[in-house]
Amino acid sequence: MSSSKGAVLFDAGISFRSIRKTLEGLDEDVGGIQAVALSHEHTDHIKGLSGAFRNLGVPVLANAGTAQKVSRLNGKMQFRTFECGKVFQVAGLRISAFSVPHDAEDPVGFVVDDGSSRLGICTDLGFATGLVKDRLSNCRAVIVEANHDREMLMQGPYPSWLKQRIRGRHGHLANHETAGLLEHINHPGLEHVYLAHLSQVNNTPERAEDCVARVLDRDRTRLHLTFKERASDKIEI
Repeated sequence: MSSSKGAVLFDAGISFRSIRKTLEGLDEDVGGIQAVALSHEHTDHIKGLSGAFRNLGVPVLANAGTAQKVSRLNGKMQFRTFECGKVFQVAGLRISAFSVPHDAEDPVGFVVDDGSSRLGICTDLGFATGLVKDRLSNCRAVIVEANHDREMLMQGPYPSWLKQRIRGRHGHLANHETAGLLEHINHPGLEHVYLAHLSQVNNTPERAEDCVARVLDRDRTRLHLTFKERASDKIEI
């Protein structure tokens, strides 16, 4: 997310080269990034972190648990640690983190506020806690995961232990669970919803969109899909 004062990159799950190329395609300058904020240490969220730190020289924002875990995995970086529930500021943006249930060291979601608009980011969680629902309320835009279709997962090729992990309380949200979360946080000011972390094996964009669209007012709220291999819609909120 960016403001007139700069930008913050939330997670770095693709190579830095791909990050740069994606931003250039959106007419955004990678040099405007002032920090990288981490939700947790899983590989699909930190793959490009070393490259980003090496090329940009910006601090990595993480809570103490995630910072310690990433330090063991990726060597020395300049960390700026934060505490959940406390607001910190970067690039003219007010950012706060909140705990989410996921099988990582100390995973979080984020709320980003520029003084006039709020963006909620919550991409890996096993279920929507009361805290998650509270923090994502009153946002103008949210990025939430719609990881899998329950039927596709259970009938798919994954081993039983992995299916249980994904559908467990510290795994990932199914489409219908994402729809339930969005139904709870829906309000007249919710203008944009991005569906993230869609499984290429256990979901389809069409299933995710059809399931979630039922709980949204499509005349008021735009529904966007995200893809690992290409940029999603760029919006101003």
